[in-house]
Amino acid sequence: MVTNIRQSLRLGFVVGLAAIIATGCSTNTNSSSAVSSQSQQEQTSQISSVQETESSQQEPSEQTSISSQSQVTATHSLTTETVNQFNFGSYITQEGENIDPLRGENGHFYFHTVSPIHGLTLGLTRTLYDLNCETGEISELITFSDDEQIRICDFIKYQNSQLEMRYQFFGENCKFLIQKDGEEIFSAVSVDMLSLPKFTVVGDNLFFQINEMGLNNSISGNVYRVNPGFSVDSIYSSPIPIKGLINTFNYSGNYAIGIQDADSERFGILNNQDEFTFVETSNDENIYPLTTGFIHCKQIGENTYSMFWIDKDTQNEIDLGQTFEGVMGNYTALENNMFMYEDLNQQSYIGCFENNQIRIEPLNAVTSGFCRYAQTSSNSQLIYFNAIDTNDIGQIVAQSWGGILVKQQ
Repeated sequence: MVTNIRQSLRLGFVVGLAAIIATGCSTNTNSSSAVSSQSQQEQTSQISSVQETESSQQEPSEQTSISSQSQVTATHSLTTETVNQFNFGSYITQEGENIDPLRGENGHFYFHTVSPIHGLTLGLTRTLYDLNCETGEISELITFSDDEQIRICDFIKYQNSQLEMRYQFFGENCKFLIQKDGEEIFSAVSVDMLSLPKFTVVGDNLFFQINEMGLNNSISGNVYRVNPGFSVDSIYSSPIPIKGLINTFNYSGNYAIGIQDADSERFGILNNQDEFTFVETSNDENIYPLTTGFIHCKQIGENTYSMFWIDKDTQNEIDLGQTFEGVMGNYTALENNMFMYEDLNQQSYIGCFENNQIRIEPLNAVTSGFCRYAQTSSNSQLIYFNAIDTNDIGQIVAQSWGGILVKQQ
């Protein structure tokens, strides 16, 4: 089964790190400096061409746009309409604060204000908010003082309870903990303070990974499952750190991890028995998770990738006969094999894998500003953006934080 996957897979599920740092927003465990080296000119056309199947014998010069393929019978609409707009700027009360979006679910969007202490990635949480996307009402959930040294990593409502994933800083390390309705149900000493762990929902369970310190200062990478009864079980442990390939906002119902040591990389897919099946990987490809599998981009030129599909259950790989220009930044998986992402020109896109083809359309609701995406229902998403104005020497002179709720038509 594993041998069906080419050994040149890459763990490079990358996010636009340069854009994240520039806006002062938090990054996630999947960031890669490789994106920052791509020029904006190279990112202008994210999906540039499609090659017909071998039976058509089409020459490369006859390539056409992916969004206009006649051979694809579309079942999922990529046309969106704006149904509401929100302004988050009034929740910035002190100079240097930022807004970090956490998660969308069941018609709600959770975000928090973050202090500039500890740098851009691990600033302290000051207030956690809940936006009701239907009514527009924003309510305050929790407020912290800087003296408490708390950073919220994630917040989710699960089995009629509220779960918070937190860092609490002390010295050179930090305590990682999960609270259920204010009561601690899990804790560990984290050794990876530059990443923000997240919950991933798979079936009735939640999964998360954490690189932690054990006895005698040993370091291990661990994956845990939160069961419906709120017990927490270890399902995988590695003697070296691990990273998740799931974006901050992920709704694919899929979960994967990556492990990299001095000589090799491995890509692990969580199967139906809550076990990981691993394959060896290399450095020149990108993996993007979706509901029933993974988009696999194999580099065939300086900034050109050939598109493949890896089925989650069978692990078979299909050559889609499509090419891709650039790397998807700020990618997030939605339901039904759909996804959203932003290029380095800050253009947002919505896409879908169906009928063994990938379709992509621009999201014209947002034209500028660093964006993140959160699904709030089966057919609606909140696009969070941070627009920045700079002067001639690159200094930030103004910022605006907002959100646009869109729905598929």
